[in-house]
Amino acid sequence: MDKHELLTEICVLDKKMTALAGKRNNYLFGYDINSVGRMLDILSNIEGEAYPTDLCHLMGVSTPRITIILNMMEKEGLIKRSASTKDRRRIIVSLTDKGREKVLNRDQKNYYYFEKVYEKLGQKDSEALLRSLQVMEEIYEKAYAEIKQDRKKNSKKLTKEK
Repeated sequence: MDKHELLTEICVLDKKMTALAGKRNNYLFGYDINSVGRMLDILSNIEGEAYPTDLCHLMGVSTPRITIILNMMEKEGLIKRSASTKDRRRIIVSLTDKGREKVLNRDQKNYYYFEKVYEKLGQKDSEALLRSLQVMEEIYEKAYAEIKQDRKKNSKKLTKEK
């Protein structure tokens, strides 16, 4: 793996871990540290149409929370909402040029950051870092799945008690 491939992999994994940490924080504490950043990532990776209800599931947040996030992003000119051509009752969310530019700028800054890490660590230790981050990603995913499962169990218990 050459330097560019290694840095790109680390950046991609860092984004995933940030998203997973945000989901975990949302489930544990009821809030998300960087919801706009996560929404930018999700929208930049989705091809075609994104409906607010789909975004709720992808981010693990409620419909009212998605509305707040989308309102903030629309006010900043990062997204646009439009009626679906397939079903005029549904709203499609997409990134604007300004939103795509913000994602690109953030990704470039992230790459630059990890390039500095690479310069400090060197090739061998950077590869070890990538392997460690991959293990951490697995741990985060498992922890998130367990938290989600516990929430479902507790929700079912509360429903039965009523």
